Amino acid sequence: MDEAYAKCLDLLCEHEGWPLGHVYLPGDDGSVRSTEIWHVADRARSMAFVEATKRLTLAKGVGLAGRALVSGEPAWIADVRKDPSFPRAAQAAQAGVVGGMAFPVKVGDEVVGAIETFSPQRMKPNPRLVRILNQVGVQLGRVIERDQHQRDLAYRALHDELTGLPNRTLLLEHVATAQARARRSGEVLALLLLDIDNFKLTNDALGHETGDQMLRAVGERLSTGMRAMDIVARFGGDEFVILCEGLKDEDEADALARRVQFLLQQQVSVDDRWMSVSASIGIAIGSGGEAAEDLLRDADTAMYAAKRRARGTTARFDASMREEISERLRLADELVGAAARGELRLYLQPIIDLDNNRLKAFEALVRWEHPLHGLVPPGVFIPLAEDSGIIGEIGTWVLRESARWAAQIHPGVYLSVNLSTRQLEDPLIGETVRQALEDFEVPPGRLTLEITESVLLDGQAEQLARLEALRATGARISLDDFGTGYSSLSYLQDLPLDVLKLDMSFAARLIDGDDPHASTIIRTVASLAKGLGLDFVVEGIETTDQLARLRALGCPLGQGYLFAKPLPANEAVVFASAGRPGAGVQQQAA
Repeated sequence: MDEAYAKCLDLLCEHEGWPLGHVYLPGDDGSVRSTEIWHVADRARSMAFVEATKRLTLAKGVGLAGRALVSGEPAWIADVRKDPSFPRAAQAAQAGVVGGMAFPVKVGDEVVGAIETFSPQRMKPNPRLVRILNQVGVQLGRVIERDQHQRDLAYRALHDELTGLPNRTLLLEHVATAQARARRSGEVLALLLLDIDNFKLTNDALGHETGDQMLRAVGERLSTGMRAMDIVARFGGDEFVILCEGLKDEDEADALARRVQFLLQQQVSVDDRWMSVSASIGIAIGSGGEAAEDLLRDADTAMYAAKRRARGTTARFDASMREEISERLRLADELVGAAARGELRLYLQPIIDLDNNRLKAFEALVRWEHPLHGLVPPGVFIPLAEDSGIIGEIGTWVLRESARWAAQIHPGVYLSVNLSTRQLEDPLIGETVRQALEDFEVPPGRLTLEITESVLLDGQAEQLARLEALRATGARISLDDFGTGYSSLSYLQDLPLDVLKLDMSFAARLIDGDDPHASTIIRTVASLAKGLGLDFVVEGIETTDQLARLRALGCPLGQGYLFAKPLPANEAVVFASAGRPGAGVQQQAA
């Protein structure tokens, strides 16, 4: 762009015989900003004029260039040596110039610059010259517009559109430069990759516009709160990366991660409300010898390790994490097709009538019997199934296997089957349930479908419609893990529910002493469920003391290790034939 200005200025001055010309640009505040773009025919004679111009500061609308920038029209001074508004009169006389003129350069209706020229003769408005200047301004405007467009494209290619922060491409360029400096200095650098906790729930519950505002607020908080030399980037979604260089050791990286956590703990203003934010942070340390992509991958691995430990925590990468990731990926690959290969096992955990200690129902649970490793804990393979997208296939297997075993269990006992978010998103889930019941000739009323509260935040209108469709099959609907953080009484009023299951954490609080708060909550929810005509189940009963207290609080149903651990389906059939727990447990519970 500067080259285009200089070329036009030279051609114009040479064509008209003008010894001096200069380019001005508008400042952000509307003032006039001098540039280094000049046409000087006699440098020795004009040096005083040039230096005086460089020292000059013009307010908005002042001077030849200022008037052209504000009005968008050419401005003239017949004799600058005699004009009191022209501050460089003495230097103009020394340079041998008399008349002065400035004309604007436009992009559309916007004035983006002004060219000031001087003549050895008096100057006055000249229609011929105005036409020439207009053509020059138009051509320059096109060059500038094209340049601005290219700059805009380049900016967008390297910056996140939502927050204006550097994107992945630009960050990796910064990382490469920082690594070169680290190799020379012997200092270390760190990548901090942070993922905002529970962002999807915020997005779904409050809307995407609020979610976007939160991301912008977090980006601004990080940009202003970190060190001036740190580079904050956004990788899309709810992930941010901070490049920290010039560190003496790894402890400094840990301190910067704590700084990030502190910044995020201070509430951010989003949509006229103050919201708390937490993030899981992974740290990768570099010395300049590793590939930038590898450093980023290690930070990502550490972030997921932090998230598995607890929300709002930090983990620093080490080699064992990479081995753990490799093992998880291998298991994820081997999990594909496990149902078709006959490696899945159905386990059933009893739900007991606490008044008479009789069997009321079974909750269906899935186990994976790996051909080499034996039973893989559900806490390991269920998240793998959710991440890989095969949870729907496994859920369908559990549903059909539960219906198959229900046909062999006493007709007074119902089976409760968990539905994942992925299954509930399936528009054919109602037909899948209906087909399973028909294939194994199980009355619909013997099947209860369990959903968790978090599912309800994933597009409530759509999920409500799916639940209504499931209820239309004749199956019952249970709300699982009630009281785990997103509870709302509106769920109980609006959803087509038949069963309410209280999270096991409430029973756990009754182990050591009678927690008055837990007791009050349990009694209240039990009464509420009864008033709404819902079955009420308390999970996690492990001691006879808990059982006695829950009975006293009016809880009708419960499940837990006190009665039985999850049983293989064939053992559950034997358990069901007695209609009550085994003799030893019966004596304890009585």
